[in-house]
Amino acid sequence: MTESDELDMAYTNSFNIIILDYDWEEIVEGKYPFFAHNIARRFPKKYELERLIKHFLEKEDYIKCKSLKEYLERVYENEI
Repeated sequence: MTESDELDMAYTNSFNIIILDYDWEEIVEGKYPFFAHNIARRFPKKYELERLIKHFLEKEDYIKCKSLKEYLERVYENEI
């Protein structure tokens, strides 16, 4: 697996945890335990979510972008 593949996997794993409510412990114990956010926090920081959105925009995965943007607006509604 290349470094780029690992980075893609980190973003995908983070998306799966944040939006799809995957169990992070299962991912940690799995084959590709990479993350693009701090999994120890209940809610990712705003900049982490913005970085995830940017990544999926670059990949043209607009469905994931929309889900992340909606999540960002819900969690940080008073700051946007």
